[in-house]
Amino acid sequence: MLSVPIQTIDYPVELCDIVVIGYLGPQERSFTVRPTQPGRYELLIWPTLFPLLRWLKRTSMTFKSTAGPPVRQVFTATQITSSFMRGWSWTLVKVDPDGSTPTSIADLVFGGFPTAKGQFELDVNERVSEARTLAWSCHQPFESLDGRAILRELTHSIFDWYQKVLDEFSPDIIWGEGDTSYADGISETDFVDQVYDHPGWQEDASTRSWLLDSYRRMYRYHWSVAGMNRALRNFPHILMWDDHEIRDGWGSESSDFADGNQAMFDIARQAASEYVLDVGPRVRDEGDAHRFYIRGAQASFIFDTRTSRHYSDPGGKLISQTQLNDFRSSCEQISGCSEVKFLVLGTTVPFLYMKDLIENLGSKAPKAITDKVGGVRDDLRDSWLAPGNQAALQEILDIVKSLLWSRPSLHVINVSGDIHVANAFEIWPLGFARPIYQVTTSAITNRDHLNPIASQVLAQDGIAQLPVLGLVRKLWDEITDPNVLCITTTEDRIKLQLKVYQTPGSKFIDQELVLQ
Repeated sequence: MLSVPIQTIDYPVELCDIVVIGYLGPQERSFTVRPTQPGRYELLIWPTLFPLLRWLKRTSMTFKSTAGPPVRQVFTATQITSSFMRGWSWTLVKVDPDGSTPTSIADLVFGGFPTAKGQFELDVNERVSEARTLAWSCHQPFESLDGRAILRELTHSIFDWYQKVLDEFSPDIIWGEGDTSYADGISETDFVDQVYDHPGWQEDASTRSWLLDSYRRMYRYHWSVAGMNRALRNFPHILMWDDHEIRDGWGSESSDFADGNQAMFDIARQAASEYVLDVGPRVRDEGDAHRFYIRGAQASFIFDTRTSRHYSDPGGKLISQTQLNDFRSSCEQISGCSEVKFLVLGTTVPFLYMKDLIENLGSKAPKAITDKVGGVRDDLRDSWLAPGNQAALQEILDIVKSLLWSRPSLHVINVSGDIHVANAFEIWPLGFARPIYQVTTSAITNRDHLNPIASQVLAQDGIAQLPVLGLVRKLWDEITDPNVLCITTTEDRIKLQLKVYQTPGSKFIDQELVLQ
């Protein structure tokens, strides 16, 4: 049995009060709240133009310690207020900063002890003429120096740039498309390595408690980076998890499902439910955390490809049958909805990146061999084109094919992350009425990626005929600088703009894809 105590991670970031605004619907937002200090708090929400109405929505919450889970509150505007009040403000007020008796209502209305604040917008009415979505992935801002974790040099500059993008684009919804935090980013912050493949640790209650607290701290410290913190507080988010919120490559190896490692996953999922999986309009309360919603001319289905992933199952398993059925039902709804002109899919891992020969050979190679070259087997097994995952990809494409035959003017775009580079492809599978598109935005802070020579050898390029996907054509070369994707959808077109942060000496520029 693994003994305790275990090493607690020292992150090079000052912990902040975490407040995440989640998008649930046109007039509905969630607030995920986790302050740094224990005590009683009040969350106050009011129309920005009417500051004296700070009492309009008032919710009390209590935190008994500096650790523990966040609290989630749901705010739903009434039909009357939402019809003419688009802008809203909020503040988190600590009621008993010194342990004394609570402040009066007057103190709460006119000041109190605010610890965090922000603003957000609601849709004035159900009919949206323009939908603006921003997507990012892979937030890992740390690196190693002399045996300790430090913040990467460009991190603050990247988030200053990110804030400017947000101010200019003003997204209605932000997608965090996986790897929103890293349990194993660098050796100094890799707390899961202390339990993975260590039999028996799960029998010790103290170790289980430590691991749950470590996963919770992971989110809080990653999201305490100033620019990320501001974005989470001021724009509605839909968040999804991928492997690094659990452990690199989770679900790719049979060893992941040993008793102790399965217990690690269960604890990671509990923390992810608190911070990620319930931030957004879940189709189902239990099981896979996929999302579906329609906003204006854009329908969106975001897949959860990690909860049910089990590569060693016969034929592979990326998503549950329930999720697949829900996707089919969503597409049937889209088929009968003439207002929807564009379907934007979200998959944390792109449909394609590496050459299919590399994915085929690497995913089948013995782990002992691939471990000697960076442990790449799990990355290759993550791919939808890996042999064990092609059946799931074919099922997804069959559903999309039926939708396109019923709605031949519909455009379908898959937006993904994960690979630490950005690129775009046109994809025309056999039997499709028209091509679909894949745009990858990755990464916002993670600077680890293939070097240019390796990319030329391993990455898919030019035009190719691939299994399942059919004819593919590369539209953008790999972009390795930090980037985010801005999607603007109107009734007659969708514009996907890749915004690229210019690192010193970079030659990368913004990219654009317009479909109409």
